[in-house]
Amino acid sequence: MNSKKLLLPIAFLSAAIIAFQLALIQILSIVQWYHFAYMVISVALLGFGAAASMLAIFRKRLIKYTETLVPFLMTATGIAIALVTDISQLPFIRFDSYLLFVEYTHIGRLILTYLLFFIPFFLGALAIGLVFVKYVDEIGKIYFANLLGSGAGGILALLLIWFFFPRQ
Repeated sequence: MNSKKLLLPIAFLSAAIIAFQLALIQILSIVQWYHFAYMVISVALLGFGAAASMLAIFRKRLIKYTETLVPFLMTATGIAIALVTDISQLPFIRFDSYLLFVEYTHIGRLILTYLLFFIPFFLGALAIGLVFVKYVDEIGKIYFANLLGSGAGGILALLLIWFFFPRQ
């Protein structure tokens, strides 16, 4: 696979990850007040850190299967982004911040929600990191596509949040 063919997918994936992060912050600030909105930043960092750790440990094996893994990881990221928010709102998973200290089952639900939100960030970061490691000779172009996509995703998410209210 040529690294030039990956520039646009990396930009779109980066845009999707940042837009998802901002959307989650908005959702949690409305549903659970603003206290848990900041949880999204930590779960995103955890996902990226776990992906980097996995790349550091299994680098040779992952690079060997880059041709297959990168499209799979990108697709899985998109599917996870589409599903985790709905899954987190299922009655047996959804936590209530008011009940965290009264009903201890909500602590487990909070942890489960945290792990659900971790999945798309981990998968997306693993795809991006794998491309970075595989095509290290052309890292400048790939990193530029990553940053451009992240910036565009942030702006697009903010515009969509501005124009579309939560009830819509």
